[in-house]
Amino acid sequence: MLAGQEQYERALEDLDRALSMQPDFAWALASRADALRMLERYDRALADFLPCHRAGPDYQWALARRGEAYRMTADYPRALADLNRAVELAPGDSFPYASRGQVYREMGELDKALADFDQASRSIRSTNGPRTAAPSCTPSWAG
Repeated sequence: MLAGQEQYERALEDLDRALSMQPDFAWALASRADALRMLERYDRALADFLPCHRAGPDYQWALARRGEAYRMTADYPRALADLNRAVELAPGDSFPYASRGQVYREMGELDKALADFDQASRSIRSTNGPRTAAPSCTPSWAG
């Protein structure tokens, strides 16, 4: 097992413990879903993203990563829906632009792909590095 995989596996154990104490903790669900996405366990990742989305439909960080999980399963309509909303919620975040660009590239829409890759690059340059909204312990929808 690669070192990165071991870290995600350990993270899953910690997140499972957190969720056993508070099953509706959207941040933990989104973080566990993202760890599963990174381990390429897309079905489980998408299953975790679903209740997180129900708890907070405008949780941008989770939307962007769920969109990426849909991209990895070639569910392009759902990927685009999530990534479009993530871009609306955080237009300065490079991650959803880069991911949406990949969707368009895979769909053969190269002009749209290049436009999104360019926007992702501009976002990175304008912040002196990748800017992606990190998960918050108190998402904006939590009040």
